Amino acid sequence: MIKKRVLQIAHGINSPFYELSNIYAAAVKSDEVEVDTVFLTGRNDKALCESHCSKNVTFLDFDAKQLRGMKIEAIKIIYRMLLNKKYDLIIAHRYKSIYISCMSSFFSCSDIPVVGVAHAYNVFKGLGRNILTFSFKRRLTLLGVSGSISENIKSTIPRSTHNKVYAMANAVDCRKMLDQLVDRAGAREKFGIGADDFIFSNVGRLHNKKNQILLLESFSLIHKKMPDAKLMIVGDGPNMNDYQSYCKDSGIADKVIFTGNIPSAYKYYRAFDCYVSVRLKEPFGIVLTEAMLAKVPLIAISGGGVDEVIADTGLLVFESSSGNLAKIMLEIYKKNASEKDLMINKAYDRVIDLYSIESFSRRFSEVPVVKHVLGLG
Repeated sequence: MIKKRVLQIAHGINSPFYELSNIYAAAVKSDEVEVDTVFLTGRNDKALCESHCSKNVTFLDFDAKQLRGMKIEAIKIIYRMLLNKKYDLIIAHRYKSIYISCMSSFFSCSDIPVVGVAHAYNVFKGLGRNILTFSFKRRLTLLGVSGSISENIKSTIPRSTHNKVYAMANAVDCRKMLDQLVDRAGAREKFGIGADDFIFSNVGRLHNKKNQILLLESFSLIHKKMPDAKLMIVGDGPNMNDYQSYCKDSGIADKVIFTGNIPSAYKYYRAFDCYVSVRLKEPFGIVLTEAMLAKVPLIAISGGGVDEVIADTGLLVFESSSGNLAKIMLEIYKKNASEKDLMINKAYDRVIDLYSIESFSRRFSEVPVVKHVLGLG
């Protein structure tokens, strides 16, 4: 018998938000708890609906214009949902969903608590957002996807609301991912790379904030010292042409592979010999946990949530410069098999222990409002 109902609101299905909405749904779903999920953007997709852990999945298909300003149409729809079905808790991802959830619950004259999840820095910076967190402090609990994000939240909201801010690290579906990983030979065949090539890799949108130019600059400094090394960048974005031009001008075009966008790229991580994360102040870094699970040695720029995720299981670059990163890349290139095995096994165990769905479910159930409303824990 269903005793409790949860409404989850997410902005869209772009990675990793669809996957994370599924993990949140899985964390609370049970014989006694039912979850409905609403995506503010995107059209109805039967396959995505069927693969989601929620009982009901709804796509509102709003465009960017409809989600600017007061977001009245979205509030109306969520308001009607709250009136038609008694929900005990709302989980909202990103600021627009949090705002819509708070306003809808207010207008429905209900006292439904809202758990707002911040996935980036400075989500609540600004007077209007401060007013929202203060006005709804009785019903609003805020989660940051890393300790770094939760501390950032506290630095941007009224002090009187700090006691309802918690760190809630993201998770990955370890069982699903392990089942889908392609072996090294098959993954290398997918990319057309040789069995003996040493592959440095990066996965993400080719955009300034992802900072792949630093990786290209670093590789250009040392590629002659690593004759069998190549750099593979998986993803697409506005900087593609600029990066390709840089490679040509720097004489590394024959050493750098741009694959374009590859859906579910994590399946092919075993093709890599090292994953290099170069984003400055990564909020969490789902891709880091994916690489750790695939047992790929890691290098990352220190800062943000990266240090929390990797800890002592990878190599951190503490001063972001092409020279410093190049030194660390050369260091991992020269490590022997036993040294790398020690790194990757430690990293794998860390993901299973801290970032699996099972671990996430335990941590989420201990958030006071979740424990009180849903009786979890």
